[in-house]
Amino acid sequence: MHSAAAGNYELLPPREVIEVAAPKRRRGDRTLRIHERRYVEITRHNGLPTTTVAQTLLDLAATGWPIDRLTQEAAARRLVPLDDLRAFAASRRGARGAAKLAEAAGQPLTRSRMEYEALRKLGAPEPNARIGTDEADLYWREHALVVELDTDQTHGTKWARERDARKDQRMQRRGIRVERFTA
Repeated sequence: MHSAAAGNYELLPPREVIEVAAPKRRRGDRTLRIHERRYVEITRHNGLPTTTVAQTLLDLAATGWPIDRLTQEAAARRLVPLDDLRAFAASRRGARGAAKLAEAAGQPLTRSRMEYEALRKLGAPEPNARIGTDEADLYWREHALVVELDTDQTHGTKWARERDARKDQRMQRRGIRVERFTA
């Protein structure tokens, strides 16, 4: 539950305090925090009973965690679709954290922190837009401009650079200018 479940999904680093949900009030200690919950969505992940991704994000939002980036990370890693998160938040309307979850799930999907920050600062582009068989990180249709935000980890190999060059050529044949930025 809360940050322990987020750690199980690798959305947050593991924390010293383990949080669990129980239907009745129980006592914890300095390393075990118990939340009284009558109903909570549970699944198994990595062999452990844990709250669902949607429930985890709702719980984090309810306790004040900034969940925008965590929501994007969960969707990009295909742990849960944004549509499912929006539906979950709507079904929990009025619950603590539901409005924050709905807002976070209402943002366009970005697959990296660079994309997220660029979209937040620049606004208006289509993130992860499909152009033919390719996907562009950020696409300004009215300017025929694609911006690719790469990291050495995912685009640093010779094979990846060659693949990116072929993709850029396909875009250019469509009359689209491509700008690449590598972190």
